[in-house]
Amino acid sequence: MGILKTAGDFITGEYKEAAVDVFNLIMGWKFFFETEVVVGIPEESNVADGEGWTTAGLLYFHEQGCPAAHIPPRPVLEPALAQEGVKGDIEEYMARGAYYALVEGDVEKATECYEKAGMLGRDAVKDYIMAAKVAPNAPSTIARKGSSIPLVQYGVMVGSINYAVRKKK
Repeated sequence: MGILKTAGDFITGEYKEAAVDVFNLIMGWKFFFETEVVVGIPEESNVADGEGWTTAGLLYFHEQGCPAAHIPPRPVLEPALAQEGVKGDIEEYMARGAYYALVEGDVEKATECYEKAGMLGRDAVKDYIMAAKVAPNAPSTIARKGSSIPLVQYGVMVGSINYAVRKKK
């Protein structure tokens, strides 16, 4: 009985190099269209407190506000990512990642660029929250919590802010 050969066994020399290049480009395009970078509280960082709130739920609650609880909207994700300098740097890494994926077919370099964009976004959101660039706590909340800076009473939510380079859902 003979050994079956694969198509790759019949391609040699420059044709094999061209086939590898085409394969890498296909994988790069696949990566580009199937991959996203998200900043916020990914599933693996989302923890629940003893009262049934998750860190992602609390972030959403504060982002949108709750008039019934006298909590004003305190958006942090979009404003942090849209800051001068941050937005441009993130866009540059994303564009570079797209170039590596679509033009060079280099998924590894594209992933590195996406990772750097995610890290920049994560750090910008954390810095934005810690710089208290949102509506301060009410006097009654300050008296109860001892701080005018919202969203950081215990640091759990801020510590949960992260990024993910993942397959689009």
